[in-house]
Amino acid sequence: MSWPKRSYNKYNAVRTEVDGLSFPSKLEGAVYCLLKLDQEIEKIERQQTVYLSSAKISFKVDFKLTYKDGIIKYAEAKGIVTDRFSILRKLWIFYGKHDLIIYKGSHLRPYIDEIITPESDSDEQDQADTK
Repeated sequence: MSWPKRSYNKYNAVRTEVDGLSFPSKLEGAVYCLLKLDQEIEKIERQQTVYLSSAKISFKVDFKLTYKDGIIKYAEAKGIVTDRFSILRKLWIFYGKHDLIIYKGSHLRPYIDEIITPESDSDEQDQADTK
């Protein structure tokens, strides 16, 4: 007797679909809905890879937000904070180029838990990266 194959997620995240787009968790889908309601956001891009430090440590952020005035911010939906994310969070403080908005909670009530603003200016950082 064989069991039917079932996808498994070690954090019990349930894949969901919103507006024809597939999201790895209900929380991420709910955050997407919240972001769509913000009239100041001109463009929402999903699963953007950002490289932190000169070692090119990759971080695939849930959303890249481009506002009407040209400001760029990133958003991340976090149901469970993993060890990897704790390290990436610290790296973002030193090597991130734009703000990172962390959403937590459930898919019924997501909330902004933290906004990480990088310590250095992106201009200073670009100069440091070229050295």
